[in-house]
Amino acid sequence: MRSFREEKGFTLIELAIVIVIIGILLGLVLRGSDLIEGAKQKKVRAIPGKWEVPIWTYYDREGVFPGDTNSDGLINSYAALTAALDADSISHPPDSIEGVISEIESIATPCAVAGETRNAMLIGYDSTTPASTLDVNIAKRIDEDIDGQADGTTGRVRYCGQAGATVAAAWPGSGNVTASYFFDKIP
Repeated sequence: MRSFREEKGFTLIELAIVIVIIGILLGLVLRGSDLIEGAKQKKVRAIPGKWEVPIWTYYDREGVFPGDTNSDGLINSYAALTAALDADSISHPPDSIEGVISEIESIATPCAVAGETRNAMLIGYDSTTPASTLDVNIAKRIDEDIDGQADGTTGRVRYCGQAGATVAAAWPGSGNVTASYFFDKIP
């Protein structure tokens, strides 16, 4: 007869230690993915500031906004804006950061003041598709960062529909949106 003491195997303590180590490793992996997602969100939330620096630098040098081809205070198009910045050797962010597309141009919108045209940074708007590329939760954070509250209806950051051309409304509960950021005048 063989005794139990002669058989080789894992003890309960050894198995418990292995399970604890696996749990710690899984926790680290999950925490790491949260940190990566947080870093991506931080990059997207920095879009307004990354665009404002070159725009206001150009304005300080030239006395007009880049892309304002007729000196009326309005940026004519995103292409004209980037061409003017490039011609003045002022670096600017790429068109897309973490998959979020931004365009800057003047828009006639009831979202700001009915009947007025304002310069707006459309964060998360892809005019070629046309579609929105900004998660609503990040849009709310941008609104809160700039305006102090995430309501979508007042202040510089608003939810004005996909292309920034409708009346301001509260942020929807989920999905992708376009955040309209009126950077040069408070609407």
